[in-house]
Amino acid sequence: MQRTLFVVDDNEVNRATAKQTLEGRYRVFPLPSALKMLELLEKVVPDLILLDIEMPQMSGVDAVAKIKANSAWENIPFMFMTSWGEDLMMNHCLQLGAFDIVHKPFVGAVLINRVENCLKIDGLIQRAERMGRNQAGLACVLSDIIESRDVKNAGHVERIAAYVKLMVAALLEKGVYAEELRAWDMDAVVVAAMLHDVGKISVPEAILGGSNLTMEQYAVLWGHAATGEAIMDALSAKSEDKDLWPLARRFAGCHHENWNGSGYPNALKGEQIPLEGRILAVVDMYDELRCGRYQAAVDHTRAVGLIQRDADVRYDPKIVAAFLEIQKAVAQIAEGKTAKAEPAPDAPSIAKKLLGMGMAIDDIVTATSLSRKDVERLRDAETE
Repeated sequence: MQRTLFVVDDNEVNRATAKQTLEGRYRVFPLPSALKMLELLEKVVPDLILLDIEMPQMSGVDAVAKIKANSAWENIPFMFMTSWGEDLMMNHCLQLGAFDIVHKPFVGAVLINRVENCLKIDGLIQRAERMGRNQAGLACVLSDIIESRDVKNAGHVERIAAYVKLMVAALLEKGVYAEELRAWDMDAVVVAAMLHDVGKISVPEAILGGSNLTMEQYAVLWGHAATGEAIMDALSAKSEDKDLWPLARRFAGCHHENWNGSGYPNALKGEQIPLEGRILAVVDMYDELRCGRYQAAVDHTRAVGLIQRDADVRYDPKIVAAFLEIQKAVAQIAEGKTAKAEPAPDAPSIAKKLLGMGMAIDDIVTATSLSRKDVERLRDAETE
């Protein structure tokens, strides 16, 4: 069944161009004014509204206020269309609840891609809202939406979760950022880390599955961090859970920021970058280097050497130092050999700290390679 779109614009050429571009893929209703849109909403509820900002009688901004004031319409996703400079409008439009903004005059392929992205993001939000904070459910959302579109990404989400647990344990053991880490809800942290690449819903499959990408293709790929932030903002606005989504936003939006300020999407520098992003930057790059998602894969020694080289440039040097101490365990995860890992001599003390943070026993077993019985004994000893 075709999805229904409203295209609301007082310019007849723009309406005709949008209709011609989108018709066949969607059921398109071209409308010359916001007032006509409100009339039709009484009879037809669309899957997405494309709304011009500047129109006579009622502007797109005023039309959004009318939509949001009606409980039957308030959750209809919308995107703005404008001939204004996109940089000037993007932030304001997102604050109003827009999923995206598309610049006029339309480029057919861009318009189609933006519409597809908005519908996918809306579907993702609806599924995640139904699942709430259920970890397995949210992991399923990510696997279904992202990994099914990128065969090179298989297993990445699960490995990232394991790496993050190891990194948190190592940093706690070294006393690095310990005060902040002890305040973390590790169950929420694991789920949020697994959602770090959710913004890749906006990246065409040809780029996700490609290699030797052009600079133009890389520019599209790099946009996933900002898209991830927007998705998490939308989830936060619609959900009663106000803790998970901001946490996931920091993972999604900050894992490509660089320690020296040269990263994206916000060019944050040093400890301006949230700790979540600084940790994930290291382990995400390690996994990318080992698995060769966009460039030729390298072995463990080379991957570690590249990360060590960029300490204090791309990565927080304190986090790199902790990473180097757990590199053997990290390699075992990358190579699918975690079942054979031997616990480190300091594993019991690390496990005690993780128990104190409320981490689940199964996760502590993964992070430390201790047996479940050993972890349970430590837990029981702590409660005596």
